[in-house]
Amino acid sequence: MSEKLKRARTKLVLSHPFFGCMLLSCRMIETNQVPTAATDGRDLYYNSAFIGKLKHEELMGLLAHEVMHKVFMHAFRRKSRNSKLWNIACDYAINLILSDENFILPEGGLLDEKYREMSADEIYNKILEEAMDNASGKRKQEGNGGDGDGEGQEAAIEIYLDSLDEVPDHLKEKAQQLTPAEQHELESDIKTQIAQAAQQAKQAGKLPGAISALVGELLKPKVDWKKALRDFIQQTAKTDYTFRRPNRRTLVHDLYLPSMTGDEMPNIVIAFDTSGSIYGAQKTTAVFVSEINSIIEDCCPAKVDVVYADSMVCHTQELDKHETLVPELEGGGGTAFSNTFKWIDNLDEKPAAILYFTDLYVSDFGQTDIPTLWCCYDNKEPGEVPFGTVVIIDED
Repeated sequence: MSEKLKRARTKLVLSHPFFGCMLLSCRMIETNQVPTAATDGRDLYYNSAFIGKLKHEELMGLLAHEVMHKVFMHAFRRKSRNSKLWNIACDYAINLILSDENFILPEGGLLDEKYREMSADEIYNKILEEAMDNASGKRKQEGNGGDGDGEGQEAAIEIYLDSLDEVPDHLKEKAQQLTPAEQHELESDIKTQIAQAAQQAKQAGKLPGAISALVGELLKPKVDWKKALRDFIQQTAKTDYTFRRPNRRTLVHDLYLPSMTGDEMPNIVIAFDTSGSIYGAQKTTAVFVSEINSIIEDCCPAKVDVVYADSMVCHTQELDKHETLVPELEGGGGTAFSNTFKWIDNLDEKPAAILYFTDLYVSDFGQTDIPTLWCCYDNKEPGEVPFGTVVIIDED
């Protein structure tokens, strides 16, 4: 490691101990395989030629930037999203935080006030939506049609990326190659490092309030979404219990508990937000549907109405008792929930509950007085909803 890099790391530890302590938990690996610097979620990689061109303050900003990619675990959270667009969204989310802490970023660092207080997930979806709108407008001008499926998204993203100057990729693909068990172990290690770094910075009297709030949110225990989903249905779609058909899920643990009597379970509605971003979450959709089918099997609702909608209702299904949900996704346009709730209001029988699978990136919620559980699959900071309860879906 060069003396220049050592001096920047030492200064970071002394003047910004949270960032400095997180940096000390990383191996610093010199390589020509990255043009600037990058992280795989565990270690930091740097190009010595690029490092040599930076001023001392810019180098400190770069190191803090890479550290924040690790803090937010951006390398693990990309999943099926476009890697370049995800990196851009992550950079925008990080750099506003660093700017507020008076870091000097290298020239070309992405910084835009319109993304303030937005997560990388929110920024990604906002950029994607704008890219798709621009691509759609371009196709109309050229006299071509267009759709909103995954292929259309990738084409829109390429048009957007082609319009930019070259943006360095700070996230190495190595993180995508971890097994779920390896990723879980690494995430636990990083959370421990975050807690220790925050404690040391706090003891030094140099833990900024904004960083303290971020750390608190990152370390907040996860809600067991599967339990929350099951509890919601049991509480809102009340039914009787019987020991004549014991709960098979608890029998394997030698627990003889009652199960719901199928003929008492009222109707429920499952709504899918099929706006453009849904096509990038097929793995999460599969996990959600698997859990829904398990609940349907256990609870035996008389009927399940399924609705797929973007800004309009695009497709519906009706499942009879014991019938398995096989999703038939249709949509790909903008996002609005009001027409979904209007469709539900016109059902012959009012459902006992609504499960809405969505990323909650929407301005028009509509309204309903039916108990609603927003099953949020992508947005880790969904904010306030006008009604209902939010649970974050995590496929891990």
